[in-house]
Amino acid sequence: MKRSIRKLVISLLIISTLTGGAVYIGIKEFHLIRLMCIVSFILSWIHLSQKVKFNYLSIAIIFYFVWSTLLSATVSIIDSNFNFKDAFNYLILIILNIMLVYYMETNKEDFLRIVFKSSVVVFFIMLGICVWEVLTEQHLSISNSGRLEGFYSYYPTTFFNNQNDYAATSTLICLLVLIYNRYCKNLNDLLIIVIVFLNFFVTYVTSSRTTFAITFLGFIFIYIKSRQFLKYFVYSIIIAPFILYISGNTFEWFNLDLSVYSGGIDFIESESSVIRKNLYYYGLFSCLDNYGFGAGLNGSQIYYTELNIPDLMGAVNPHNYLIELLINNGIIFFFFYCCINIVLVFRLLSMKHFRLIFCLVLYFINLQSSSSSLFLWYHYVFFIFIVGLAYLVCDKESVIKNP
Repeated sequence: MKRSIRKLVISLLIISTLTGGAVYIGIKEFHLIRLMCIVSFILSWIHLSQKVKFNYLSIAIIFYFVWSTLLSATVSIIDSNFNFKDAFNYLILIILNIMLVYYMETNKEDFLRIVFKSSVVVFFIMLGICVWEVLTEQHLSISNSGRLEGFYSYYPTTFFNNQNDYAATSTLICLLVLIYNRYCKNLNDLLIIVIVFLNFFVTYVTSSRTTFAITFLGFIFIYIKSRQFLKYFVYSIIIAPFILYISGNTFEWFNLDLSVYSGGIDFIESESSVIRKNLYYYGLFSCLDNYGFGAGLNGSQIYYTELNIPDLMGAVNPHNYLIELLINNGIIFFFFYCCINIVLVFRLLSMKHFRLIFCLVLYFINLQSSSSSLFLWYHYVFFIFIVGLAYLVCDKESVIKNP
């Protein structure tokens, strides 16, 4: 495959993971993400002339997604809960991860650069849609805001069903920019600080406490160097009033009340926090069901629905990616997925790349803000990005130590 075509395909694949089901061709079921996964797989298969040597961790990732899906599908068939729509989404999920790993292994630096550029472009596009939604309380057709009970019209969702998914994805892009700046290319400080401040705005208008805290921690511990803290602090002091003045006047001109967003951003334990604790608690006991083989394809909703426990207040999504994997795939593949991450962490520890480890921890915490992360496509891009970055920095240090 020609390099220019390859770059275009990867870029569109990354963009499609951010647009998800909001962008489709012809009919709603023909999402861009589904089209790009199939197209990229076919093109790569046709032009498979370059021999690629896969790292053992990459093989483990592909093995996990393929075999955990087959097991989940088998459990769903046995329990008579098999759903073709879920099965097709899982197939797309497998193809997506295979293609991400394949593109990452063929040219790591190229892959990381394309992911970074595509993510930043869509970040600003989503921000523009977000401002439009806040000002007009109008949304894209995929949004639940103002359409379903419990979803307020003033929350922006951009390409997602709800505001939490948007906040989680936007924050992942922010973390990606911070970590890319640290390990790949020194970016303009002003650009980084603007992105961080804009993401603070996103976390505020989506009332997302988790992503607000993650943005702050990422900025402090991944980006800032202690000796240059004063310079960044001065940048922040200069930029913050300007952004607040512009946004404040804009919202006042449109007669908007920003106080509606402040209720969800405080860090006092709320009813939602208690519900999430109960979801985690009961989710852990799922390992006892089906002899530890999980609840099947997208089985977490079925699991919580069948529990019918008042403490959950009708919530049927786990609000935690690891708990979701445990419920769907069972204890064996949950343990296997944890081992993949543990091996990655120990590899980074041996090279003393503590910021990458911290970024990986923030990644999993960030996914708590989304009700269900299973088909929140972009977080798989972020995970493979971290894996590719870990390969790259470790390989470079090995060359320096053993020239």
